[in-house]
Amino acid sequence: MALINANALAVYYVDGGSTSPLDVQVVTGIGAGDTATSDGAIDLYVTSADLFLGAGTSNGSGAVSESTFVLAAAATSSTLDFSNSLEEIVARDGTGASTKNIVSSAQDWSVSADGLLQDTGDTAVALTDLAREGNYVIVKFATGTAAGSVQYVGQALLESASLTGGVDEIATYSVSLSGHGKLYKYTA
Repeated sequence: MALINANALAVYYVDGGSTSPLDVQVVTGIGAGDTATSDGAIDLYVTSADLFLGAGTSNGSGAVSESTFVLAAAATSSTLDFSNSLEEIVARDGTGASTKNIVSSAQDWSVSADGLLQDTGDTAVALTDLAREGNYVIVKFATGTAAGSVQYVGQALLESASLTGGVDEIATYSVSLSGHGKLYKYTA
């Protein structure tokens, strides 16, 4: 049984917001000499094996300047749901018998999270504005905090955001995010 750190989900956004998903560049690395498109926009860099390398902009010579994202929220509890749509294929073998095979087709993922609102970080404003404006966010779900821990990274849209608070109580938030595109694996 694996224990997952409860505070292992973070939601980030590009400063200034992005109502379009970031482009995904398939590269061998993000250092000097690696090939990347240079349109000046922030891109996500992944390998052909769907391993997340980082995010940044290319200067056209292949060198990538890594970008940092703004932290919108960290969660006190979170859930990552991942599913594969399965397709059944039935084939006759020529003798009158048939064989049923299943294959994976589409993948779907989503995240739900709850956390505490901090007035110093403007978490409530960030989450509300991201949901209201339809901005894409970067979701990072970690399975631990030690070096070598696996993390999953992807782009998502806030499906819903709920802010709750009362007099003399700690304000909280709840969000549901729908994944856009693939969920990439990253080893810290």
